[in-house]
Amino acid sequence: MAFTGKKATRLILMTALSAAAALPAEIRFEARYKKHPGTMTVDEQAIAFQGVKKDSWRWSYPDIDELKLGEHSVRVTAGRTYEFRGDVPAAVYALWKDRLDQRFVAELADHGVQPDWRIGVKHRIGRTSADGVLEFGRDRIVFASDRPDDSRTWRISDIENISSSGPFDLTIVTFERARLDYGDRKQFTFQLKEALSEDRYNELWLKINRQNRRIQIP
Repeated sequence: MAFTGKKATRLILMTALSAAAALPAEIRFEARYKKHPGTMTVDEQAIAFQGVKKDSWRWSYPDIDELKLGEHSVRVTAGRTYEFRGDVPAAVYALWKDRLDQRFVAELADHGVQPDWRIGVKHRIGRTSADGVLEFGRDRIVFASDRPDDSRTWRISDIENISSSGPFDLTIVTFERARLDYGDRKQFTFQLKEALSEDRYNELWLKINRQNRRIQIP
């Protein structure tokens, strides 16, 4: 996506979201695979890249193991991983965000989500950390990070579970692929900058487990 800063990102994403009902049937944009230029085509059935002879592929969504969308990248895992870089139109996220299943990973912050509440956090990444904000909306959780490729937008259905060891700790276990994490699920562990109340934690836990159909509450 051709963004020059957070304000541009927010403006472009919100514009795309407001026009989601009028999305084009096909989205085409220039991208690069390694150092090789080509054209990526996205529609409701598949994603394709037309480059030089050996760098041309087409994948229908059911054949993709994982599809990651960043602000400047598309990564397709289908047996092996193919990474494409370029100015990805915001309409691509608008097309995928509600249509694809848990194999889709939004590696960006959706600023169109209206949060019911938010909390400042540090995302613990090995021995380092990144500052950010967690925003909790009706059907999505947004993590806006100050570290490149660290932001995420999770639909509630993208979250396997949550856990906490205390009011200043929250771990979100997602269906994102991660071989080094428990059960091939990627975990995001956050140090909270203010206490998370027991009521809010319980409300979030219930929402996730209802979505995953582990519990049924009238």
